[in-house]
Amino acid sequence: MKRIKIYFFDLMIILAELVIGFLLIISPEGFTRGIIITFAAALSLVGIINIITYFKTDAETAALQQKLAKGLVGLVVGLFLGIRSQWFVDYFPMLTTLYGIALLTVAIFKLQRIVDFLRLNKQGWHLAGIGTLLLAIMGILLLVNPFNKASFVWALIVVALFADAALTFATIIVTARSKDGEKQEIDVV
Repeated sequence: MKRIKIYFFDLMIILAELVIGFLLIISPEGFTRGIIITFAAALSLVGIINIITYFKTDAETAALQQKLAKGLVGLVVGLFLGIRSQWFVDYFPMLTTLYGIALLTVAIFKLQRIVDFLRLNKQGWHLAGIGTLLLAIMGILLLVNPFNKASFVWALIVVALFADAALTFATIIVTARSKDGEKQEIDVV
């Protein structure tokens, strides 16, 4: 049996979509604040590492790398994000625009998979196409936001994530079959 290793990334995307979807159902604002605080912590950590690296590096190399300045900027921005995370939640329309852009970006990468399936004469491109179309529609709706209600926008995001996860999983199942209909082993490594 032929081992298929290409589905690992798709399975990780499915898992991420399901986790994010459930977190958005539980608390959209809490999820957003959690993402902001996580990003703030990572940025602060990178800033601290850059500052330490600056002082551990010889003077000539350190002067060229500018790690002190990079570290201080990372630390200051990280602290601002961590302390003022609610400020970003208050600017929700901007965040929905970013989510819309993110969904459209994922849809574009999934479009690549559809075109690859078509060029390789593989089955399952139509399932991937439905998921990609849903993601693109949700992304566009988030960008134009005709409904202007935060709860509806969060519901759209959850629907898009769950639908795409289900369709991606269906695509994996369809494409994991060989041409003669026998199941192939999927090696998730």
